[in-house]
Amino acid sequence: MNKDIVIAALEKVKYPGFSRDVVSFGLVQEVAFENGVASVSLEVTNADPTVPNEIKTNIEDTLSQIDG
Repeated sequence: MNKDIVIAALEKVKYPGFSRDVVSFGLVQEVAFENGVASVSLEVTNADPTVPNEIKTNIEDTLSQIDG
């Protein structure tokens, strides 16, 4: 797994209520790896407190499907 694979997977994660993904919205700030674990940093500004949690869950589900 590498950064390009993670970014490609994140392009499948839609921003709740929109047809665009979190990458095209510019929310992804950093993708890093440590001890074989990927971490993704996002910057989400939304008045609805459920949106960040929904995005987090969708990202975790999407990344868990990647081999490696």
